[in-house]
Amino acid sequence: MLCLAAASLGCVELQYADVGPDALAPQDVVDAADVRDAPDVTDAPRDTPADAADVRDASDVVDAADVRDVLDAPDVRDVVDVLDAPDVLDVPDVRDVPDVLDAPDVRDAPDVPVTLVDVVVDTPADVGPRVDVPVDSGSFTIVDAGLSMPTASYSQYLYPVSEAVDGLVNTHGWGIGSNGDGGTGVGRSQTAAFEFTTDTPPAPRGMRLVVALNQNLIPSFRLGRFRLSVTDAPRTDFCDGVATGGNTGATAIWSVPAIISATATGATLTPQGDGSIVASMGTSATIYTITLETVLSQLTGLRIEALADPVPTDAGPPNGGPGWGTLPDRGNFVLTEISVTVSSR
Repeated sequence: MLCLAAASLGCVELQYADVGPDALAPQDVVDAADVRDAPDVTDAPRDTPADAADVRDASDVVDAADVRDVLDAPDVRDVVDVLDAPDVLDVPDVRDVPDVLDAPDVRDAPDVPVTLVDVVVDTPADVGPRVDVPVDSGSFTIVDAGLSMPTASYSQYLYPVSEAVDGLVNTHGWGIGSNGDGGTGVGRSQTAAFEFTTDTPPAPRGMRLVVALNQNLIPSFRLGRFRLSVTDAPRTDFCDGVATGGNTGATAIWSVPAIISATATGATLTPQGDGSIVASMGTSATIYTITLETVLSQLTGLRIEALADPVPTDAGPPNGGPGWGTLPDRGNFVLTEISVTVSSR
């Protein structure tokens, strides 16, 4: 221990430690690189326990997929959410279902052919008889049908209704003019009825008739308006063979067939809605040929109504008809012969 003295100072004791040659570097702290030049504490390796790999090198929580990497994993937004799932708008709704308008319409279904359809209804006697509709088309077997038991509401003297079915087409016939006693059927509707000599052949699918009305005796003495009808009623219901005031059968038993065609020589025939036919005026003998179809399957009788014009006009038959006859019996006609053929399928 060395004791040094200095002016104005006390005694200071200095001690030296026994140090090795490496204890200090040749340069002192001042000469050595400035602490700023020295490796920064951040450059110095961090102490790690037991020389283990640095936590930054090790798969620590920082180097491991951190929470930011977690965002790379499918999150709830990447998962098919309810918006990606088919929602109710994607499900075919009732508007996608075929509409009832797309279904085959009843108007697209095959039409029902008119086959043996009788739409006829009974009508009061003052309205008129029933009117049939046409039966369906098809081949026919034609058979002549004889007429017998001629009966009329009125017959002119020497021109009884029986003359209309005597087989003579050019002589006499049924007329309704004056009998010389002041009585006359002119200006009024008159009716004649006939039985078929034998029942017509069975026709379960309906029947066609062709009726020829010969008016060959006196020029212009032809029917002006008339209607044909048929019946399948028992013969006891009509026709007693009386020429004037005879039993022509109640209106209810008669059915007016559908008119298929109506032609004439020297005249024009025009079918009407009530089943009647209007004939034009003419001045020559003529034959009216009427083709009819009925739904009745077997016939027993035929009727012809000579229809007067209920309101006579200058354009119609004289005296209201029912015929085009001129003087001396204005409005008369002479039906010289009626012939009929019937056809069944």
